Amino acid sequence: MNEIKVVSYPFDEKIHNQNHDLLLQDPLIIKWINEEFINIEQLKRYQSKFLSVIAEQALCRGCLGLSMCKQSKEGHRKTVLVDGVVIDIAIEVCGFMKDRIKADEYLKNYKINHVPKFAQNITLANIDLSNCSDSTLEIIVQLKDVEKKLDKGLFIHGDPGVGKTTLIAALANSLTKVGKKVSFVHVPTWISSAKLSFDDPDQMRRVLNDVALVDVLFMDDIGAESVSAFVRDELLLVALNQRLEQQKITFFTSNLDIEALRDHYSLGKKDATIVKSDRIIERIIGLANPVLLNDVNKRRL
Repeated sequence: MNEIKVVSYPFDEKIHNQNHDLLLQDPLIIKWINEEFINIEQLKRYQSKFLSVIAEQALCRGCLGLSMCKQSKEGHRKTVLVDGVVIDIAIEVCGFMKDRIKADEYLKNYKINHVPKFAQNITLANIDLSNCSDSTLEIIVQLKDVEKKLDKGLFIHGDPGVGKTTLIAALANSLTKVGKKVSFVHVPTWISSAKLSFDDPDQMRRVLNDVALVDVLFMDDIGAESVSAFVRDELLLVALNQRLEQQKITFFTSNLDIEALRDHYSLGKKDATIVKSDRIIERIIGLANPVLLNDVNKRRL
């Protein structure tokens, strides 16, 4: 394989001077010189690097936010790195990206994050209260009380689309922003992923610990999963029993009320399975107070 040969071009003083004048007119270069961050000799010596930097920096002028970003990598641009008299190119994040990173720091407090996209920026402080039913407003009051003093969770049940997920996602986001370690679990999704680990004890331990040990657990859409003895007894019962023993705060949403959920876990209503179903329900009630959410189906609006 033949190596690439780089041609050495003769120095063109005219082009060099033109580029130098161009750099001296650039607002960023003027700022750096006035701040004594760089000097004229460095500007002449590392002219091509400065030209590359100001070309990218110019794309950011007049930008109103990341949605308008013109850089090849959103929120990132070239800048110069000064090491004594040596100039090199570095990559920096813009102010808008810094704001996003700071705003998203709370996401690190999610051990499992199945919060749907529409609810990712909702908190109890900014939730839209317009056109809410009295039932929804009452539950919001209860959730705000819980936010102030974590005591016991809620089992929020009601028809599909009435806003159950939105309410608990708002509380979950609020709690992570004050430093609580949280798992927001969409139960059918969590069950599906857990089944893939049934023959790997270490992975199964992690799957269970991610829900059993966090400060606050949110189990969204419980009762919508395909239930089996393994799901009921080896996953849900083990995790919920651990949380009840350690008095860990837990929230649930479901389209089913407590009695319908009891039937869901009975697996045919044989005596032995009814007893095991009761064990699940006892732990849910021990962890959370049932409350009915009555509202319109917002998905149809």
